[in-house]
Amino acid sequence: MIAGTSYDRRAIARPATLGATQIGVALGVVLASFAVYLITLAPTVQWGDRAELATAADHLGIPHPPGYPLYTLLAKLFTVAVPFGDVAYRVNLMSAVFASLAMGTLYLLAFGMVRRIVPALLATMTIAFSRDIWSSAVVA
Repeated sequence: MIAGTSYDRRAIARPATLGATQIGVALGVVLASFAVYLITLAPTVQWGDRAELATAADHLGIPHPPGYPLYTLLAKLFTVAVPFGDVAYRVNLMSAVFASLAMGTLYLLAFGMVRRIVPALLATMTIAFSRDIWSSAVVA
């Protein structure tokens, strides 16, 4: 303890280390959320900007401003890499893959904050299956 202060080195939080358990749970979160997203995935073109984004990905076009260049390029790569389904389905599938990976990352961040598996898992799965995230994860 430093003289005259209440500073104690033992009270400083140590960074959480990721063990095999945490990585396994994160992979389980990715697989579980992806399975649910895949089951509920939009089968083809949906109304609104979704059709525009799928078309822009197919033709490497520019959707309305701001143009979403990174999204368009990643969607084009994804549509070339995935050999099945129409272009809209492939772009929808890309959204499901990225949302699932985001949920795995969210679990690791939540675990790093609370350092307990169950609360971090519950928080992550609650967010993964919330209306806003789920509805964005199954369409372009």
